[in-house]
Amino acid sequence: MREKFCYRSELADTVRICGIIAIFLIMTIFAVTDGNLFIFFLIFAVYIAVCCLLERVPSRFETDENSVIFVTCGIKEVIKYEDILTIKTSRQYRELPTRYNTIKRYEEIIEFSCKDGEKRTYSCIMDIDFEKLAENPENLTEQFENGKFVRLKNYILGTSPL
Repeated sequence: MREKFCYRSELADTVRICGIIAIFLIMTIFAVTDGNLFIFFLIFAVYIAVCCLLERVPSRFETDENSVIFVTCGIKEVIKYEDILTIKTSRQYRELPTRYNTIKRYEEIIEFSCKDGEKRTYSCIMDIDFEKLAENPENLTEQFENGKFVRLKNYILGTSPL
């Protein structure tokens, strides 16, 4: 089983807040010292790009007979089935206000509790058609049951007893 997904980094909010503070500090320094505005706009563009990238980090997972491999930003994390104690899946509804509208989305979350005491959590943005959902609200349950992480959980539970 192999799937691609977009992962929302936990660093996104931290980088956004720290970046806003840093930009105000840089603006103050440039105002006082009559600095080059090109450098300021370059820093601002890089900041916006990093914020966008952290919001939707391209990722994937692959499974085999013994383990599941998550790859995020080129970093592989292998979780062996024998090391997994429990697997939990959940969903979270988010509304992100923009200037002209509100982006509505569900995020699917999977959490692995492992024997070493660590909890590994991944999330992905679910592809839900809200127009179809408005026509038939029962469609949401079907889309939840067919989520990438729910299918991964069912695959792991079917492959190895936890």
